[in-house]
Amino acid sequence: MSRPVDNILSLVGNTPIVKINRLAPEGANLYVKLEAQNPLASVKDRLALGVIEDAERKGLLKPGQTIVEATSGNTGIALAMVCAAKGYPFVAVMIETFSIERRKIIKFLGGKVVLTPKELKGTGMVQKADELAKKHGWFQTKQFANPANPAYHRQTTGPEIVNDFVGKPLDYIVSGWGTGGTLTGVSAFVKVARPGVKIVAAEPAKAALLAGGSFSGHAIQGWAPDFIPEVLDRTAYDELVSVTDEDAIATSKLLAKKEGIFVGISSGATFAAALDVAKRAPKDSHILVILPDTAERYLSTPLFADISIESDEIEPASSVETAEVAAASTVKTTTTTTNTTTVDGVKTTTTKTITTTAIPKQVSQAVGAPIHPNVLSLIGKTPIVKINRLAPEGIDLFVKIESFNPLSSVKDRLALAVIEDAERRGVLKPGQTIVEATSGNTGIALALVCAVKGYPFVATMIETFSIERRKIIKFLGGKVVLTPKELKGTGMVQKADELAREHGWFQTKQFANPANPEFHRQTTGPEILKSFAGRNLDYIVSGWGTGGTLTGVSAAVKTARPDVKIVAAEPAKAQLLAGGSFAGHVIQGWAPDFIPEVLNRESYDQLLPVTDEDALATSKLLAKKEGIFVGISSGATFAAALELAKTAPKGSSILVILPDTAERYLSTGLFADISIESDVLETEE
Repeated sequence: MSRPVDNILSLVGNTPIVKINRLAPEGANLYVKLEAQNPLASVKDRLALGVIEDAERKGLLKPGQTIVEATSGNTGIALAMVCAAKGYPFVAVMIETFSIERRKIIKFLGGKVVLTPKELKGTGMVQKADELAKKHGWFQTKQFANPANPAYHRQTTGPEIVNDFVGKPLDYIVSGWGTGGTLTGVSAFVKVARPGVKIVAAEPAKAALLAGGSFSGHAIQGWAPDFIPEVLDRTAYDELVSVTDEDAIATSKLLAKKEGIFVGISSGATFAAALDVAKRAPKDSHILVILPDTAERYLSTPLFADISIESDEIEPASSVETAEVAAASTVKTTTTTTNTTTVDGVKTTTTKTITTTAIPKQVSQAVGAPIHPNVLSLIGKTPIVKINRLAPEGIDLFVKIESFNPLSSVKDRLALAVIEDAERRGVLKPGQTIVEATSGNTGIALALVCAVKGYPFVATMIETFSIERRKIIKFLGGKVVLTPKELKGTGMVQKADELAREHGWFQTKQFANPANPEFHRQTTGPEILKSFAGRNLDYIVSGWGTGGTLTGVSAAVKTARPDVKIVAAEPAKAQLLAGGSFAGHVIQGWAPDFIPEVLNRESYDQLLPVTDEDALATSKLLAKKEGIFVGISSGATFAAALELAKTAPKGSSILVILPDTAERYLSTGLFADISIESDVLETEE
């Protein structure tokens, strides 16, 4: 994606297809369509946009009218996003056993949640939504009965698949069913365009309703309520495959650890069905699997039940791993920077020269080839979105949403950069353990890259950093060593140093590794320049953690467009760049208790401090007013941009780099005021 888009809803659809490598059975070609690359990380973003815009076109939905829907969670989240962007109140009705994460996210986006007893099953939540709609005059989207649901898949998901496989063999498409919209809509289009493709429907072994079985409770949330939905066309599929809860969970874990593909239980179930198809399919068959959502939505479910949040035990080193160091590449980049700082009236000048191997430009696939060779080729090329309801009058505000990277943060770029740089220079040998000190996102990104490339990974983290991040690192196959909060960022870095020396592990050293800013200079910066070619751009606002994004983007942009001002944002409690001292703050990922080596102090033109309170409040505003679901550090960066806008000349254009998703902060202060209980609704609207 190049040019900025009008709003977050413009990013729904056009999800990537990725080749499966380590899990593909011999003689079978497996591909997955990653619906987690939608804005709110599930295939239901399509449904939500489809049914609401259909109702708007037909005049069935009045401006400001409340929308209500019965949902297992993902449809509710998607509807909450669309309602936030369009200004509709939203109420979700959910069974009380559905995941806590989903309730929290719906409420964070401004919606309300009404819980129904588990004994009433899916029928009970649908009846409750009917009751609320009738009582209050609310608009009911009726995902299970609304023909706009499969129609949207017929118009978008199906054509995307057919276009991606133009000139390529495709024998099977495997999909689960919840509402039946994806299965029915995809089949309707594909069967016309490519009638030889077989459609396989997967359903829970405990609720094989399409096969004529009866319903019993199952763990595959989003699949198979206790009835067959109206919109599900029983002629849409050629074959049925049932999947056990155990296989669904185990396969989701395998996708994470072997392919770096981080998807939920329903995705694991669909892929398990595809593996079953592959056993019986003719040799050299090509099978596409539609994976509906992210694993991040299942942290409180059985998918993560065996993932401990405690510090992992690391066995004492019996032998030290040693890397055979090859000669470095002859292509080098040498950068000399001179920094002058003034503290208490005393000027200090330091000069630093960095020499590093130049990173080749990313080449993920042949031009025009839509199928990605692995999940790592999805890193970068993140979208830029125009801000509408939160933009101050006379100011054009844009955000670059780095949560569109595969593991939902800007640190995916860093992880790929430092590992591939080490591979090229021969300082990382196959199978060697990698260790890094991290607030979480770098650790998650490194765990992703290590999963794909086959390296063991160990993260060191401060014990107060979010529980979600620890769980995700471990789910991807990594280990986590926690350090005392009293030792701050310096302590976790020292622990990583100690482990690297003791065991002979490779240390990526994100705070000192010049491959970090270099990758941003060669990818993030040029992406911004391309997006704003021929357009006004006055300011770029970025926070700093390692300093890689800030330094690398500045290096690229200042060369091409020296008039653009770079604004660095930092915590009000830790204004190290401004010469202040460090105190604990809640903006995880920003400002450790030291200034990193890779941060070029000449890269920014202006500094802006941000309070913890403003960071939290602004993240919530972005969700409720723009439908942009980002974390505390993103809220902090956007708060800095709003402050900048107060003094910027009228007509200024400001770009804000938003580093990650809010889903990574569910156990933090960002969600502290979000109740997981059923909301109490007023008797009259």
